[in-house]
Amino acid sequence: MIKILIPTLFMAISLLPFAGVNGQSAEELYQTGEYQKAIDAWDGVVKERGENASVIYNQGNAYFKLGNTDKAQSNYEQALVGSDKTDLADIYYNLGNVRASQNEFKEALEFYKKALKHNPKDEDVKANIEMLNLMAKQQQQEQQSKDGEENKDQQEENDKSQDSQQNNSDEQNPDKSDQNEESLDKENQDQESQEDQSSAEQKDAKDESGDEKPQAQEAKESEEEKPEMQNALQILKQLENREIENMQKQARMKTKGKSLEKDW
Repeated sequence: MIKILIPTLFMAISLLPFAGVNGQSAEELYQTGEYQKAIDAWDGVVKERGENASVIYNQGNAYFKLGNTDKAQSNYEQALVGSDKTDLADIYYNLGNVRASQNEFKEALEFYKKALKHNPKDEDVKANIEMLNLMAKQQQQEQQSKDGEENKDQQEENDKSQDSQQNNSDEQNPDKSDQNEESLDKENQDQESQEDQSSAEQKDAKDESGDEKPQAQEAKESEEEKPEMQNALQILKQLENREIENMQKQARMKTKGKSLEKDW
């Protein structure tokens, strides 16, 4: 993970001018790095001449140098109330520095934008805004990558857990697994049996349909043959009647012939 440290930002801290012997002494102490003594010296100024926005601001700078960012922020916020508009750019700029040092980059960016609004020509403010925009983009990409890795790890863990539970279930219930396989085999066999039976029934129905057709044809032909049979019988009967008549006729003729004969 790439981190851009606060020192890469422009952290220039400038003192607001303040006239007075003690004030000059406090500024000298500040410039030599004796920040706590400078704070104490400015406290003396406040006691003698009352609170002043410039003194409060300068003390905030000293607190920032000492690493007391909470106190520095408090002083800067107080200095906003009584400062001239020309000093607001520096105060907002240093408030941005405080938030950036606390890794509160979104808030720092807002303060830098306010500083730029009061001093559009400040190159340090522009550089810090550009740097924070880059940092925000990098953080977003890193967070997305991190979330993706976490989701992947969680999915793998869930898959492992499910596999482990399934294996445990199979080991604890081997009979159940066998029963499931037997049940599946039985279902397949029943299905095949039903298909065979259905196929046989269809075949029988087809055969019956084939048998019915000849029977119907025979019945039709039988009906058609009835008149022909009757005609044949009538003709045969007529022939028999004629034969009988001929025989009778011949018999009469024979009898008549006998009566005419003379018995000599």
